Amino acid sequence: MHISYYDDTNHELKYATDITVPSQPLNVNATLGDKQVVLTWDAPASNGGSPITNYTIYRSNVSGGGSVLITLGSVFTYTDTAVVNDQTYYYKVSASNSMGEGPPSGAIAATPVKDKGGGIAGFELLAFMGAAAAALILARHRNIKR
Repeated sequence: MHISYYDDTNHELKYATDITVPSQPLNVNATLGDKQVVLTWDAPASNGGSPITNYTIYRSNVSGGGSVLITLGSVFTYTDTAVVNDQTYYYKVSASNSMGEGPPSGAIAATPVKDKGGGIAGFELLAFMGAAAAALILARHRNIKR
């Protein structure tokens, strides 16, 4: 869109600008969790000459597809909790301004996974092995003294 005004006093064009839709959001990333995908992104390189008003997230179960999941304000993160573990989802993010919606980002694939619980379970296994080793050492030590 081209906006300008004419100065009747000086008989000249005083202001003109081209406003377009914004470019695609940058650095779209997904962090995976148990039954959730946390999306983050950065603002587009160009807002098209008008402030970004919202971001739209698209989700699909197939690459190249996508339907609107949600439209958000000027935020840079969204947590999708309507997902199933071990199912791959494809996400795109677009930005909008007063002129409309710009092109979407490239699609990113995300497959949420169940938390394996490695931290505590791994510690418990290590503690069990340590206790078993200590018991074996004590048993051998007692047999030597007899």
